[in-house]
Amino acid sequence: MTRRIAAALAALALLPALLAAGSAAAEGALRGYSKEDGYIYVTLGEYPQKIDGGEPSPENAAKWKKDFRDREEAAKKAARENTEYTDPLDGREPEREPILWRVLSADEEKIYLYSEYILFASPVHQNQKEFVSFKGDFRLTELHGKLNGEFLETAFTEAERGLLLETEELGTVFLASNKELGNKALGFGTNKSRKAWATEYAVRITGAFVYKPAVGQHTPYWTRTASTSDKKHNCCIKQEGDIGRINCITLNEGARPAVYLKPEGWTITGGSGTFEDPYTLTAEEQGT
Repeated sequence: MTRRIAAALAALALLPALLAAGSAAAEGALRGYSKEDGYIYVTLGEYPQKIDGGEPSPENAAKWKKDFRDREEAAKKAARENTEYTDPLDGREPEREPILWRVLSADEEKIYLYSEYILFASPVHQNQKEFVSFKGDFRLTELHGKLNGEFLETAFTEAERGLLLETEELGTVFLASNKELGNKALGFGTNKSRKAWATEYAVRITGAFVYKPAVGQHTPYWTRTASTSDKKHNCCIKQEGDIGRINCITLNEGARPAVYLKPEGWTITGGSGTFEDPYTLTAEEQGT
C-alpha cells in the first residue's frame, strides 16, 4: 500500500511537467506550409456559413449563384410592378459553423491563419474619392473596419479574441497581400493555388460572385493591396487565380479573412490537423 501511495504522489508531482510538454507539442504541431507535407488545418471561432447544409464546392456554388440571381430578379420585378415580394430566405438563420483555417506560417511570435473559404462579400470602400486619398492604407477602409468590428465580434468569443495578435500595421483581422499570395513558401506558387470557394452564406445571402464552370466556379476575393495602375481599384484574385484589380466599390467581391494567432494561451482539443479532420483550438481559460 505504501508503494502505491508513493507512486501516486510521484505521478502527481510530474503532472505539471507533462501538461507543459503536451502544450509545447501542440504548439509545435502548428507548423507552416511545407512543399512535402502541405498545410496543417485548424478550426477557431464560428461564423454563419450554411443555410441548407451545403458545403463549399464548384457544384454547390453554381446552384447558390442561380438562387441568388433568381431571388434578385424576383425582387426587381416586384419593385417594377409595385407588388409585394418576400424573400424565401428572410427569417431563416444561417447555421454558425467552426471557421476552417490553413496555417500559412508559424514561428515563436505568431502563427499565420488564413481562412480556407471566402466568408462574405463586401466592397473595400464605397467612396472612391476617399479610397484614393488613403494612398493604399488598407487600415482606413470600410472593409478593414468590418473585419475588425462586426466580423471579429461575431466570429470569436472574448476568450478567443484574446488569442489573436493585434498589430499596428494590420489590426487583428486582415487580408493577405499580393506579395503573400505570390509567395511559394506559403503555398501560393501557382494561379490554381490561389483559387478559393465561398460558403453558402457568402453566395446566397451576401451575393458573392461565382465564376462560370469553365474556370472552376470559384469566387474572386480581395487582397489588402491597392492597385498602383488605377488608384480607384483594389487588387483581387481573378478567374484564372491570377492577381488583378477591380473597382474598390465592387459589391460582390469576396473577403477571405486572415489572423495572427498567439503561440500561447490555447490547446489542441481534437482533430489530427488534416483538411478532413482539422485540429480544434480552444482557449485555455474556457477549459478543455
